[in-house]
Amino acid sequence: VQKKNRWNAALSHVSSLGPVFAKRVSTLSEGDWYRLQRTLEVAYTVLPQYNNDDTELNTSSTTTTTNHKYKIDDTLYTGQRQGGLLTSPHYDVRCFFLCPDDRMAHTAVVDSRCEDMLVAGLLSETTDLRLGGNLPESGQPARAIGYRQTLAYLEEDLGGGDGVEEVTTTAGTAGDDGVASSSSPQLPVKDGKAFGAYLDEFTTATRRYAKKQMQWFRKDDEFVFVPVRVGGVKDEDDDDSQSVPLPPVVDRVEEACRRIRDMCVMERGVFERELLMMDVEKDEVGVTSTKDGGVEEDDDGGQALLPLSARIKHRNQEQGKKMKLYRTKRHTLIEGSHVYEKVLAEADDCRARIAARDSTLT
Repeated sequence: VQKKNRWNAALSHVSSLGPVFAKRVSTLSEGDWYRLQRTLEVAYTVLPQYNNDDTELNTSSTTTTTNHKYKIDDTLYTGQRQGGLLTSPHYDVRCFFLCPDDRMAHTAVVDSRCEDMLVAGLLSETTDLRLGGNLPESGQPARAIGYRQTLAYLEEDLGGGDGVEEVTTTAGTAGDDGVASSSSPQLPVKDGKAFGAYLDEFTTATRRYAKKQMQWFRKDDEFVFVPVRVGGVKDEDDDDSQSVPLPPVVDRVEEACRRIRDMCVMERGVFERELLMMDVEKDEVGVTSTKDGGVEEDDDGGQALLPLSARIKHRNQEQGKKMKLYRTKRHTLIEGSHVYEKVLAEADDCRARIAARDSTLT
Protein backbone atom coordinates (compact mmCIF):
# COMPACT_ATOMS: atom_id res chain seq x y z
CA VAL A 1 0.00 0.00 0.00
CA GLN A 2 2.82 2.39 0.89
CA LYS A 3 4.56 1.67 -2.42
CA LYS A 4 1.34 2.38 -4.32
CA ASN A 5 0.81 5.63 -2.42
CA ARG A 6 4.36 6.77 -3.16
CA TRP A 7 3.90 5.91 -6.83
CA ASN A 8 0.62 7.84 -7.06
CA ALA A 9 2.16 10.84 -5.29
CA ALA A 10 5.07 10.87 -7.72
CA LEU A 11 2.71 10.63 -10.69
CA SER A 12 0.68 13.54 -9.35
CA HIS A 13 3.78 15.70 -8.96
CA VAL A 14 5.12 15.05 -12.46
CA SER A 15 1.64 15.52 -13.98
CA SER A 16 1.37 18.93 -12.31
CA LEU A 17 4.30 20.18 -14.36
CA GLY A 18 2.19 20.42 -17.49
CA PRO A 19 -0.22 18.56 -19.78
CA VAL A 20 2.57 17.14 -21.92
CA PHE A 21 4.17 15.46 -18.91
CA ALA A 22 0.79 14.35 -17.55
CA LYS A 23 0.10 12.62 -20.86
CA ARG A 24 3.54 11.03 -20.81
CA VAL A 25 3.27 9.52 -17.33
CA SER A 26 -0.24 8.23 -18.05
CA THR A 27 1.34 5.68 -20.41
CA LEU A 28 3.75 4.29 -17.81
CA SER A 29 3.31 0.95 -16.12
CA GLU A 30 2.89 1.07 -12.37
CA GLY A 31 6.28 0.96 -10.67
CA ASP A 32 8.26 2.09 -13.73
CA TRP A 33 10.36 4.45 -11.65
CA TYR A 34 13.13 4.69 -14.22
CA ARG A 35 10.92 6.24 -16.93
CA LEU A 36 9.10 8.37 -14.40
CA GLN A 37 12.41 9.74 -13.16
CA ARG A 38 13.53 10.35 -16.73
CA THR A 39 10.31 12.30 -17.44
CA LEU A 40 10.93 14.43 -14.36
CA GLU A 41 14.50 15.12 -15.50
CA VAL A 42 13.24 16.22 -18.92
CA ALA A 43 10.66 18.49 -17.30
CA TYR A 44 13.23 20.14 -15.03
CA THR A 45 15.54 20.58 -18.02
CA VAL A 46 13.12 22.21 -20.44
CA LEU A 47 10.81 24.15 -18.12
CA PRO A 48 13.34 26.88 -17.20
CA GLN A 49 13.49 27.78 -20.89
CA TYR A 50 9.87 28.90 -20.69
CA ASN A 51 10.22 31.20 -17.72
CA ASN A 52 11.03 34.90 -17.94
CA ASP A 53 12.60 34.84 -14.51
CA ASP A 54 13.95 32.38 -11.96
CA THR A 55 10.68 31.91 -10.13
CA GLU A 56 9.75 28.49 -8.81
CA LEU A 57 8.55 26.05 -11.44
CA ASN A 58 4.78 25.75 -11.47
CA THR A 59 1.96 25.08 -13.89
CA SER A 60 0.94 28.70 -14.29
CA SER A 61 4.44 29.86 -15.26
CA THR A 62 4.59 27.30 -18.07
CA THR A 63 1.08 27.44 -19.47
CA THR A 64 0.61 31.20 -19.54
CA THR A 65 3.92 31.91 -21.27
CA THR A 66 3.49 32.10 -25.03
CA ASN A 67 6.16 34.44 -26.37
CA HIS A 68 9.23 32.30 -25.77
CA LYS A 69 11.82 30.77 -28.04
CA TYR A 70 10.57 27.27 -27.24
CA LYS A 71 7.10 25.92 -26.91
CA ILE A 72 6.14 22.78 -25.01
CA ASP A 73 3.92 20.58 -27.12
CA ASP A 74 3.57 16.95 -28.14
CA THR A 75 6.68 17.11 -30.34
CA LEU A 76 8.72 16.82 -27.15
CA TYR A 77 8.09 13.06 -27.16
CA THR A 78 7.90 12.20 -30.84
CA GLY A 79 11.27 10.47 -30.71
CA GLN A 80 12.53 12.81 -33.45
CA ARG A 81 15.48 15.10 -32.86
CA GLN A 82 14.61 18.78 -32.89
CA GLY A 83 17.30 20.83 -34.58
CA GLY A 84 20.86 19.70 -33.95
CA LEU A 85 23.97 19.56 -36.09
CA LEU A 86 22.38 17.59 -38.93
CA THR A 87 19.99 20.45 -39.72
CA SER A 88 22.44 23.27 -39.08
CA PRO A 89 23.79 25.14 -42.14
CA HIS A 90 27.01 25.83 -40.24
CA TYR A 91 28.21 22.23 -39.98
CA ASP A 92 28.91 19.47 -42.47
CA VAL A 93 28.01 16.36 -40.47
CA ARG A 94 28.78 12.95 -41.93
CA CYS A 95 27.65 9.80 -40.11
CA PHE A 96 29.10 6.31 -40.51
CA PHE A 97 28.11 2.84 -39.34
CA LEU A 98 30.83 0.19 -39.13
CA CYS A 99 29.11 -2.90 -40.51
CA PRO A 100 30.55 -6.44 -40.33
CA ASP A 101 31.00 -7.90 -43.78
CA ASP A 102 30.03 -11.41 -42.62
CA ARG A 103 27.16 -11.67 -40.15
CA MET A 104 27.72 -15.35 -39.44
CA ALA A 105 31.37 -14.72 -38.54
CA HIS A 106 30.43 -11.58 -36.59
CA THR A 107 27.92 -13.53 -34.52
CA ALA A 108 30.64 -15.99 -33.58
CA VAL A 109 32.80 -13.03 -32.54
CA VAL A 110 29.95 -11.79 -30.32
CA ASP A 111 29.68 -15.19 -28.61
CA SER A 112 33.43 -15.33 -28.09
CA ARG A 113 33.47 -11.81 -26.65
CA CYS A 114 30.84 -12.78 -24.06
CA GLU A 115 32.99 -15.68 -22.95
CA ASP A 116 36.02 -13.37 -22.75
CA MET A 117 34.07 -11.09 -20.40
CA LEU A 118 33.46 -14.01 -18.05
CA VAL A 119 37.10 -15.04 -18.17
CA ALA A 120 38.05 -11.43 -17.39
CA GLY A 121 35.97 -11.45 -14.19
CA LEU A 122 32.40 -10.37 -14.98
CA LEU A 123 31.02 -12.64 -12.24
CA SER A 124 33.25 -11.19 -9.51
CA GLU A 125 32.74 -7.65 -10.75
CA THR A 126 28.96 -8.02 -10.64
CA THR A 127 29.08 -9.61 -7.20
CA ASP A 128 31.30 -6.86 -5.78
CA LEU A 129 29.07 -4.14 -7.19
CA ARG A 130 25.91 -5.80 -5.88
CA LEU A 131 27.22 -6.43 -2.39
CA GLY A 132 28.71 -2.95 -2.26
CA GLY A 133 25.33 -1.39 -3.01
CA ASN A 134 26.54 0.01 -6.32
CA LEU A 135 24.29 -2.09 -8.55
CA PRO A 136 20.75 -1.65 -7.15
CA GLU A 137 17.98 -3.71 -8.67
CA SER A 138 16.01 -0.58 -9.60
CA GLY A 139 18.95 1.06 -11.36
CA GLN A 140 19.40 1.16 -15.11
CA PRO A 141 22.88 -0.48 -15.07
CA ALA A 142 21.37 -3.62 -13.53
CA ARG A 143 19.15 -3.90 -16.59
CA ALA A 144 22.05 -3.76 -19.03
CA ILE A 145 22.93 -6.83 -21.05
CA GLY A 146 25.54 -8.79 -19.13
CA TYR A 147 24.73 -7.46 -15.68
CA ARG A 148 21.06 -8.46 -16.00
CA GLN A 149 21.77 -12.09 -16.92
CA THR A 150 24.59 -12.36 -14.39
CA LEU A 151 22.45 -11.07 -11.53
CA ALA A 152 19.65 -13.46 -12.44
CA TYR A 153 22.14 -16.35 -12.37
CA LEU A 154 23.80 -15.32 -9.10
CA GLU A 155 20.55 -14.62 -7.27
CA GLU A 156 18.34 -17.38 -8.61
CA ASP A 157 16.21 -19.29 -6.10
CA LEU A 158 18.44 -22.05 -4.76
CA GLY A 159 15.88 -23.71 -2.55
CA GLY A 160 14.37 -27.02 -3.59
CA GLY A 161 15.77 -27.10 -7.13
CA ASP A 162 17.67 -29.85 -8.88
CA GLY A 163 21.16 -30.32 -7.58
CA VAL A 164 20.40 -28.71 -4.21
CA GLU A 165 21.17 -30.99 -1.31
CA GLU A 166 19.65 -30.94 2.15
CA VAL A 167 22.27 -30.65 4.88
CA THR A 168 22.01 -30.98 8.66
CA THR A 169 23.03 -28.12 10.91
CA THR A 170 23.12 -27.77 14.70
CA ALA A 171 20.32 -25.25 14.83
CA GLY A 172 16.64 -25.94 15.26
CA THR A 173 14.49 -28.30 17.31
CA ALA A 174 15.94 -31.32 19.12
CA GLY A 175 15.23 -34.63 17.43
CA ASP A 176 14.67 -38.09 18.90
CA ASP A 177 18.38 -38.47 19.58
CA GLY A 178 18.47 -35.22 21.48
CA VAL A 179 20.63 -33.49 18.87
CA ALA A 180 19.21 -30.27 17.53
CA SER A 181 19.03 -30.31 13.74
CA SER A 182 17.36 -28.60 10.82
CA SER A 183 17.46 -28.80 7.07
CA SER A 184 18.66 -25.93 4.87
CA PRO A 185 19.56 -25.78 1.21
CA GLN A 186 23.22 -26.03 0.28
CA LEU A 187 24.61 -24.36 -2.81
CA PRO A 188 25.24 -26.79 -5.67
CA VAL A 189 28.93 -27.07 -6.52
CA LYS A 190 30.09 -26.77 -10.11
CA ASP A 191 26.58 -26.72 -11.50
CA GLY A 192 27.52 -26.83 -15.17
CA LYS A 193 23.92 -27.03 -16.31
CA ALA A 194 22.92 -23.76 -14.61
CA PHE A 195 26.12 -22.10 -15.76
CA GLY A 196 25.57 -23.22 -19.35
CA ALA A 197 22.00 -21.89 -19.31
CA TYR A 198 23.26 -18.55 -17.97
CA LEU A 199 25.92 -18.29 -20.67
CA ASP A 200 23.36 -19.13 -23.36
CA GLU A 201 21.06 -16.36 -22.09
CA PHE A 202 23.94 -13.88 -22.04
CA THR A 203 25.14 -14.63 -25.57
CA THR A 204 21.60 -14.76 -26.99
CA ALA A 205 20.71 -11.34 -25.56
CA THR A 206 23.94 -9.87 -26.94
CA ARG A 207 23.36 -11.32 -30.41
CA ARG A 208 19.83 -9.95 -30.48
CA TYR A 209 21.10 -6.51 -29.55
CA ALA A 210 23.66 -6.59 -32.35
CA LYS A 211 20.91 -7.62 -34.78
CA LYS A 212 18.68 -4.74 -33.67
CA GLN A 213 21.54 -2.28 -34.14
CA MET A 214 21.95 -3.38 -37.75
CA GLN A 215 18.20 -3.20 -38.38
CA TRP A 216 17.99 0.26 -36.83
CA PHE A 217 20.85 1.81 -38.80
CA ARG A 218 19.79 0.21 -42.09
CA LYS A 219 16.67 2.35 -41.86
CA ASP A 220 18.58 5.57 -41.10
CA ASP A 221 19.33 7.37 -44.38
CA GLU A 222 21.86 9.67 -42.70
CA PHE A 223 24.40 6.89 -42.16
CA VAL A 224 26.89 5.52 -44.66
CA PHE A 225 27.63 1.84 -44.11
CA VAL A 226 31.37 1.10 -44.01
CA PRO A 227 32.31 -2.59 -44.27
CA VAL A 228 34.62 -4.10 -41.68
CA ARG A 229 36.13 -7.48 -42.41
CA VAL A 230 35.37 -10.08 -39.74
CA GLY A 231 35.12 -13.21 -41.89
CA GLY A 232 37.74 -14.90 -44.02
CA VAL A 233 37.30 -14.77 -47.80
CA LYS A 234 35.87 -18.04 -49.14
CA ASP A 235 34.59 -19.24 -52.49
CA GLU A 236 30.86 -19.52 -51.79
CA ASP A 237 30.39 -21.80 -54.81
CA ASP A 238 32.86 -24.35 -53.47
CA ASP A 239 31.87 -26.01 -50.20
CA ASP A 240 35.31 -27.63 -49.90
CA SER A 241 37.25 -24.40 -50.21
CA GLN A 242 39.08 -22.99 -47.21
CA SER A 243 38.68 -19.44 -45.97
CA VAL A 244 41.66 -17.20 -46.50
CA PRO A 245 42.89 -16.06 -43.05
CA LEU A 246 41.95 -12.54 -42.01
CA PRO A 247 44.63 -9.86 -42.01
CA PRO A 248 45.72 -8.50 -38.61
CA VAL A 249 43.14 -6.46 -36.69
CA VAL A 250 45.19 -3.30 -37.04
CA ASP A 251 45.12 -3.63 -40.82
CA ARG A 252 41.35 -4.16 -40.88
CA VAL A 253 40.81 -1.12 -38.66
CA GLU A 254 43.10 0.95 -40.87
CA GLU A 255 41.15 -0.21 -43.94
CA ALA A 256 37.85 1.02 -42.44
CA CYS A 257 39.45 4.26 -41.26
CA ARG A 258 40.83 4.91 -44.72
CA ARG A 259 37.35 4.60 -46.24
CA ILE A 260 35.97 7.04 -43.68
CA ARG A 261 38.80 9.51 -44.22
CA ASP A 262 38.24 9.42 -47.97
CA MET A 263 34.52 10.14 -47.54
CA CYS A 264 35.17 12.94 -45.07
CA VAL A 265 37.30 14.90 -47.53
CA MET A 266 35.17 14.35 -50.65
CA GLU A 267 32.83 17.09 -51.81
CA ARG A 268 29.46 17.19 -50.10
CA GLY A 269 27.59 16.44 -53.33
CA VAL A 270 29.68 13.34 -53.95
CA PHE A 271 29.18 12.21 -50.35
CA GLU A 272 25.41 12.59 -50.61
CA ARG A 273 25.42 10.19 -53.54
CA GLU A 274 26.88 7.66 -51.11
CA LEU A 275 23.74 8.16 -49.03
CA LEU A 276 21.58 6.84 -51.84
CA MET A 277 19.12 4.49 -50.22
CA MET A 278 17.65 1.33 -51.61
CA ASP A 279 14.68 -0.41 -50.07
CA VAL A 280 16.45 -3.46 -48.69
CA GLU A 281 13.19 -4.83 -47.34
CA LYS A 282 11.47 -4.89 -50.76
CA ASP A 283 14.60 -4.86 -52.95
CA GLU A 284 12.92 -2.52 -55.39
CA VAL A 285 16.07 -1.92 -57.40
CA GLY A 286 16.14 -5.56 -58.44
CA VAL A 287 19.76 -6.36 -57.75
CA THR A 288 21.50 -9.28 -56.12
CA SER A 289 24.63 -8.96 -54.05
CA THR A 290 27.68 -10.89 -55.18
CA LYS A 291 30.20 -12.44 -52.83
CA ASP A 292 32.62 -9.53 -53.26
CA GLY A 293 30.00 -6.99 -52.18
CA GLY A 294 29.14 -5.85 -55.70
CA VAL A 295 25.91 -6.32 -57.63
CA GLU A 296 24.96 -8.49 -60.54
CA GLU A 297 23.52 -7.19 -63.79
CA ASP A 298 19.81 -6.50 -63.96
CA ASP A 299 17.39 -8.18 -66.39
CA ASP A 300 18.21 -5.65 -69.11
CA GLY A 301 21.92 -6.44 -68.94
CA GLY A 302 22.79 -3.08 -67.40
CA GLN A 303 24.82 -2.51 -64.26
CA ALA A 304 22.92 -1.42 -61.16
CA LEU A 305 25.68 0.90 -60.03
CA LEU A 306 24.82 1.38 -56.39
CA PRO A 307 27.11 3.20 -53.95
CA LEU A 308 29.16 1.10 -51.56
CA SER A 309 26.89 1.89 -48.61
CA ALA A 310 23.78 0.67 -50.41
CA ARG A 311 25.53 -2.52 -51.47
CA ILE A 312 26.68 -3.19 -47.90
CA LYS A 313 23.17 -2.59 -46.53
CA HIS A 314 21.69 -4.92 -49.10
CA ARG A 315 24.24 -7.63 -48.37
CA ASN A 316 23.71 -7.24 -44.62
CA GLN A 317 19.97 -7.71 -45.13
CA GLU A 318 20.47 -10.78 -47.31
CA GLN A 319 22.87 -12.39 -44.86
CA GLY A 320 20.27 -11.99 -42.14
CA LYS A 321 18.03 -14.49 -43.93
CA LYS A 322 20.63 -17.19 -43.34
CA MET A 323 21.18 -16.49 -39.66
CA LYS A 324 18.59 -19.09 -38.68
CA LEU A 325 21.25 -21.63 -39.64
CA TYR A 326 23.65 -20.31 -37.01
CA ARG A 327 24.60 -22.79 -34.31
CA THR A 328 26.23 -21.67 -31.11
CA LYS A 329 29.45 -23.24 -29.88
CA ARG A 330 31.87 -22.58 -27.06
CA HIS A 331 35.08 -20.83 -28.00
CA THR A 332 36.97 -20.48 -24.71
CA LEU A 333 34.73 -21.88 -21.99
CA ILE A 334 34.82 -25.43 -23.27
CA GLU A 335 33.55 -27.92 -20.71
CA GLY A 336 36.42 -29.74 -19.06
CA SER A 337 39.05 -27.15 -19.98
CA HIS A 338 41.18 -25.43 -17.34
CA VAL A 339 39.62 -22.04 -18.13
CA TYR A 340 36.11 -23.46 -17.84
CA GLU A 341 36.82 -25.05 -14.45
CA LYS A 342 38.37 -21.82 -13.18
CA VAL A 343 35.38 -19.70 -14.17
CA LEU A 344 32.96 -22.30 -12.78
CA ALA A 345 34.79 -22.21 -9.43
CA GLU A 346 34.55 -18.41 -9.49
CA ALA A 347 30.81 -18.74 -10.14
CA ASP A 348 30.42 -21.00 -7.10
CA ASP A 349 32.27 -18.50 -4.92
CA CYS A 350 30.17 -15.58 -6.15
CA ARG A 351 26.89 -17.40 -5.66
CA ALA A 352 27.96 -18.37 -2.15
CA ARG A 353 28.73 -14.74 -1.32
CA ILE A 354 25.32 -13.65 -2.59
CA ALA A 355 23.59 -16.45 -0.65
CA ALA A 356 25.46 -15.46 2.54
CA ARG A 357 24.17 -11.93 2.15
CA ASP A 358 20.63 -13.15 1.62
CA SER A 359 20.79 -15.34 4.73
CA THR A 360 21.67 -12.34 6.89
CA LEU A 361 18.66 -10.43 5.54
CA THR A 362 16.14 -13.15 6.46
